[in-house]
Amino acid sequence: MDQTLLVDHELQDVPRLIVELRKDNFIPKAVFWLYSNEDNAWNICFVMDGIKEHGSRNQYLTLVKAMRRMNDLWIDPFAVKIIDSNDPLAKAVLDHLSTRHTKIPTRVRNARLGDVFVDSAYIYPNAIVAGT
Repeated sequence: MDQTLLVDHELQDVPRLIVELRKDNFIPKAVFWLYSNEDNAWNICFVMDGIKEHGSRNQYLTLVKAMRRMNDLWIDPFAVKIIDSNDPLAKAVLDHLSTRHTKIPTRVRNARLGDVFVDSAYIYPNAIVAGT
């Protein structure tokens, strides 16, 4: 099956969404698009602390509230995932980011990030996520 494409609007909306989320003190440790061959779909993933202990309900509510304020957003709320920072994929992305000091997103295809195989990912740098 052919890979579904991410469109420029979706890619460009992420930094705008991060800025909007900061207004609600929603500050992820990492943000990335992840493609799954199995689902033939892209998901936007937000890495947060404490999800395993406290759940993700409040974070999802905050995220959806911010998305609703942005009426021109191209990101589908059903494509959003919130991942605990201790998850192997989250750790792999965080390790990847710790070795990259760029201000532009990184594209990863058919590669390993740590011990995790990634079909395709588009990882936003710390500079965008942290707003520095």
